[in-house]
This record gives sequence, structure tokens and C-alpha cells, in this order.
Amino acid sequence: MDDKAKIPIGVPAVSKLVKSKKYFIKGKGPVTPDHDFPLSNELKITPSGYLELIPNNKIEQDNYGRTKYQKPISGNLHVFNRAQMFDKPCITNHIDDLIKVISTNKKFQDGELKMLGIIVDGGPNISPNFLPNLVYYGRLWKMLGLCQLFIVSHAPYHSRYFFVF
Repeated sequence: MDDKAKIPIGVPAVSKLVKSKKYFIKGKGPVTPDHDFPLSNELKITPSGYLELIPNNKIEQDNYGRTKYQKPISGNLHVFNRAQMFDKPCITNHIDDLIKVISTNKKFQDGELKMLGIIVDGGPNISPNFLPNLVYYGRLWKMLGLCQLFIVSHAPYHSRYFFVF
């Protein structure tokens, strides 16, 4: 889970790189605002991203001959866009998003998977270090009927240490 990027609204939606039937003088690119949004610091879209990695039961050996489970390297990406001015990112929104993501997963629907691991960025809105967040994670665990729920986070503002597969 991550939602650090903020995309401002009100910036030009067209650049010189877009193929257009009009010619522009060098240094004078097209200035076309997107829709009817006024320029404001408050009007930003915050995308929340969720990458769904389903483990498989394939066993492989590392360079030293030890056996280990093969880690998943691809999966479905789910992105939910929120207007920052009206819908601030918080734990309730993230839990709602997770429920939508999990409800589309066939293995969860069939009761095949009973464990869920969540890697979060350690920010205050989703970190497991805050009691209100733990209450919502507990509700998610109970509602989905999970055997185990793992929440892994790094220190706040250290999302650069996230796993890259």
C-alpha cells in the first residue's frame, strides 16, 4: 500500500510532445487547461496503489543449495484515485480499498487463502504502530475470517526500502 504521490489538477493537459495538427513556435507550447478546474494548491489527486501478489507452492534452491519457496514477482495492480480536497487518505479508506481488492480474488472467495500480508509505508495513516489503525486491521482480520494477518512497515518516510521484485 502506498499513497505518497500527489497529482496537481489545473496544470496544462497537453504538451508539445502530444501529436497535434497545429504548429507551435519554438518555446511557445500549447497552453490548454484540463477541463474547467481552477488553479489551486488544494486540488490534487492522490492515487492509492495496491499490488496483489499471490504466493505459489513452487520450491526452488538458492545458490547454496537450500530449498525455499519461490517468491511471487508479478500480480494485479489496483489503483484508487482520491481528490485530496474532499477525501483525505486514512485507514478507513485503505481498509475499504483492501476489501474491494480482496473481493475480486478468486482464491479468497473459495476460502483457499487464509493468510494476508500487507506491506505499508509506515506513515501515520496506515502504520500498525498506531492503536486506531490496529483496531481497523483487527476488523479486517475478523471480517475476512483470516487465520493470520501480517502487517510489515518501515520507518516513516523510508518507503525507498520497500522490496523490489
